Amino acid sequence: GVRTVTLKTGCVDAGRKTANRCLRQGLSLFLCPGGQDEQLETICGRERVYLKSRKGFVRLAMIHNVPLVPAYCFGSSDLYRTYGAFYGARRWLV
Repeated sequence: GVRTVTLKTGCVDAGRKTANRCLRQGLSLFLCPGGQDEQLETICGRERVYLKSRKGFVRLAMIHNVPLVPAYCFGSSDLYRTYGAFYGARRWLV
């Protein structure tokens, strides 16, 4: 599936253990802390960020003494439309 394709293109698992290993190796990480919630909850034409309970990446940066470079892509919620139909089922799948 999608995970297999992304892993073959150099992406890594989003877990803390993997992030620690990559940072110890001196690699840079690109994170999307909003994750699945941000994807499922997106509404075309409305900008929303899901960071309230996602602070682990900040802690990791501090532990490994690496800089955080914040970035935001405006308009990404307009790339595709989501519908309320089967929302519960989609939520259950992820």
